[in-house]
Amino acid sequence: MREILHIQGGQCGNQIGAKFWEVVCAEHGIDPTGRYTGDSDLQLERINVYYNEASCGRFVPRAVLMDLEPGTMDSLRSGPYGQTFRPDNFVFGQSGAGNNWAKGHYTEGAELIDSVLDVVRKEAENCDCLQGFQVCHSLGGGTGSGMGTLLISKIREEYPDRMMLTFSVFPSPKVSDTVVEPYNATLSVHQLVENADECMVLDNEALYDICFRTLKLTTPSSTVFVSCSFALSLDGYALLELKSGFNDTRNSLENWRDSDESPCSWTGVSCNPQDQRVVSINLPYMQLGGIISPSIGKLSRLQRLALHQNSLHGTIPDEITNCTELRAMYLRGNFLQGEIPPSIGNLTFLTILDLSSNTLKGAIPSSMSRLTRLRSLNMSANFLSGEIPDIGVLSRFGPESFTGNLDLCGSQIHKPCRSSMGFPVVLPHAVTDDESGKSSRLIKGILIGAMSTMAVAFIIIFVFLWVWMLSKKERTVKKYTEVKKQKEPSETSKKLITFHGDLPYSSTELIEKLESLDEEDIVGSGGFGTVYRMVMNDLGTFAVKKIDRSRQGSDRVFEREVEILGSVKHINLVNLRGYCRLPTSRLLIYDYLTLGSLDHLLHERDQEDGLLNWNARLRVALGSARGLAYLHHDCSPKIVHRDIKSSNILLNDKLEPRVSDFGLAKLLVDEEAHVTTVVAGTFGYLAPEYLQNGRATEKSDVYSFGVLLLELVTGKRPTDTTFVKRGLNVVGWMNTLLKEDRLEDVMDKRCADVDEDSAEALIEIAARCTAANPEDRPAMNQVVQLLEQEVMSPSSAIDYYDDSHSDYC
Repeated sequence: MREILHIQGGQCGNQIGAKFWEVVCAEHGIDPTGRYTGDSDLQLERINVYYNEASCGRFVPRAVLMDLEPGTMDSLRSGPYGQTFRPDNFVFGQSGAGNNWAKGHYTEGAELIDSVLDVVRKEAENCDCLQGFQVCHSLGGGTGSGMGTLLISKIREEYPDRMMLTFSVFPSPKVSDTVVEPYNATLSVHQLVENADECMVLDNEALYDICFRTLKLTTPSSTVFVSCSFALSLDGYALLELKSGFNDTRNSLENWRDSDESPCSWTGVSCNPQDQRVVSINLPYMQLGGIISPSIGKLSRLQRLALHQNSLHGTIPDEITNCTELRAMYLRGNFLQGEIPPSIGNLTFLTILDLSSNTLKGAIPSSMSRLTRLRSLNMSANFLSGEIPDIGVLSRFGPESFTGNLDLCGSQIHKPCRSSMGFPVVLPHAVTDDESGKSSRLIKGILIGAMSTMAVAFIIIFVFLWVWMLSKKERTVKKYTEVKKQKEPSETSKKLITFHGDLPYSSTELIEKLESLDEEDIVGSGGFGTVYRMVMNDLGTFAVKKIDRSRQGSDRVFEREVEILGSVKHINLVNLRGYCRLPTSRLLIYDYLTLGSLDHLLHERDQEDGLLNWNARLRVALGSARGLAYLHHDCSPKIVHRDIKSSNILLNDKLEPRVSDFGLAKLLVDEEAHVTTVVAGTFGYLAPEYLQNGRATEKSDVYSFGVLLLELVTGKRPTDTTFVKRGLNVVGWMNTLLKEDRLEDVMDKRCADVDEDSAEALIEIAARCTAANPEDRPAMNQVVQLLEQEVMSPSSAIDYYDDSHSDYC
């Protein structure tokens, strides 16, 4: 919470200050004894701005009161709130300065200034977050003008990084006939200009005219100012922190500026009209990338958060549960990952929660059962797993709230959960004592046999790994020794750049490993070069793509494009971790994915293990679509892949897909399509127009992705002899079978658990992607939406995705 130190000086400054404290005490519920008597949480929330909390429940104004003669101080003490001030903070002289600016600035004022500064320092040291000072004074009297400007300059010297705001009364001959007052004001103005960040000038002449001529007042009272603020509010700063986590490529948040006094006029921001606290953030369909900053938790009065249909990644921050007044949270249609915050049950006012169409994992927190006001819940199209808690409010929601999470189970979706042995969990039936004893002995026998088998298996695996590690270490040492014996090339021709954080290895170690790669380490090859598997001494593993230097081009241009690719990061894209330039080659270092390519898993690995079942294929389709959509719609410049195929979809040990080899062709700049005289890509996946004119566009990528979908459905490569011998490609073959209503002949016979509804939907999307006319193909972000709605969630309510839904603005 920001803290402000108030200073008032001279007769005029103290009169205004006394009235100020009357108003502020009334606003904060502080009585004349300093005790809190209010009934609003907002009063207590902001009370630290102007008050220090003392013992016995009293609040003391953070104020310094000064004058060069004691009479003014006596008047303040006898005022209605005089007993609330700290006695030590009354600082005064005995002689006074009259209207003599020099006395206030050089003589009497200079003698008293150290005493005032001691009190200021003491108050400042007691602050946890001092934001600045506000000074009330007159530019006419000796104390207010002379000593006031002297104090302002001294404070500026000691606290140069704190704000300085003054309320300065400008003299007028209509109000006072003292001849020297205008002269005092002239001497004071240059001090204010040098040392104050902002001056609120109270023009006595203008006030005189308003009182007498406009309002027709015969006896106007003293000027009253009721409040002041320093620059942007805390909510505003929290929003700026939130903005810093976004990747705002369209500059949609351009008017979010720290120079504004209030965030309430910012794009997508709404405030409570009474206290100007932020209550709503509404930024759907803004193409925002980046993360949701933990600073969201500082917006304690937030009631609505709508960030749906953007490209946000990262986790949902735990701090979001600090927004305890939140009523509606829309985060659907992003790339959010990780688990749902366990403390989400703290959002007890929540009535609408939409987390659908992300990549959230893990179990649904049981704390959600405490969301008793929840009336709309959508968690569909994620990767949530485990049993849906059948308690509290969660028991009221049906399948449409959870569909598309293939590893969820529970009564809400009519899918029984399975035990650790793989059998459905059922309630035990009543048995006799004899039956119970027999079944108990049988279960014990099974368990003992299973444990014995597992123990033997673990011993065999351990011995195998031990032998393998020893042999690998010997090969590594041999390889390292051979490299050291080789003649070292010129060091000036070597260069190593890393992305996404430094790799936990020295440059020397990495370069030595890269130089030692040979034919034994090759795991694949393609149109852009050979791929190696590089194992570090600590068994850290990377994939290295070696690009022959004979494909010559400017190193500077090539490295500039590689740096652009290194900045691209998405959960469904293979991370480019580094680039190394050697005398004979260029090497790109990627994360290594253990299961290899989709092509290998789909066509070369034995399908009897059931690893690539129908649900896994659907997840691969959706993840690959999201990665490609990110390249098309969220990268700047946009990236056309040009070689989408199953061998460029890599899988980790959880069967999560990562698109690889993106950007190795030319980057697409702005909206222009890249044209080349050499057709890149792989036969069978290429769009007809790309073969004809060599023009690579997003729509040609969409065609290739449609072929990939057919490959997942059929289990056949695009160049399979089944249809090539008939003079067809996979698209023509599919269309022929569908016209003959032979869907069963399209499906991969090895995939036994196919869901017919999702299969038909997937084939329909593939047909749209492979339309002959590029204009008839959907964009990749539309493909993602179609997969989420019609394949992953075939039974979900359409209004969750309808643009006319109430959360769309």
